[in-house]
Amino acid sequence: MLNNRLGVLTDEVSTDLTEALNWIAEQGLAHVELRVINGRNIADLEDHEVHDVREMVESRGLYVSALASPLFKCKLDPSRAAATGDTFGQQEESVDAHFRKLDRMIEIALLLGTRRIRVFSFWREAQPELYLD
Repeated sequence: MLNNRLGVLTDEVSTDLTEALNWIAEQGLAHVELRVINGRNIADLEDHEVHDVREMVESRGLYVSALASPLFKCKLDPSRAAATGDTFGQQEESVDAHFRKLDRMIEIALLLGTRRIRVFSFWREAQPELYLD
């Protein structure tokens, strides 16, 4: 059956995690991807909060398929103009700060029982053709 291979990004269903998880389970889906948990980015949760999220997910027979992290939603070079987008509650940070955040995202992923973390390839530069070299 296809439903056991499908999942959904929880905050695309509802900003309330309980409501989202209930709906996802009612649809017969098996997996969830986590990004914003009750108004806070997954990267900002403390360990005890992560444990609570895992309990909420698993108590409904669901699994965390991946984390939709904000990693590398930043300018590769802050001196260059870039097209930016939604950071889902995160402040603009340097590339170095994002690499430091990567370690925390790995910890959170392991606590949630997944090995998948979605990352980005930096903001699109306004004039990438100027930097091909």
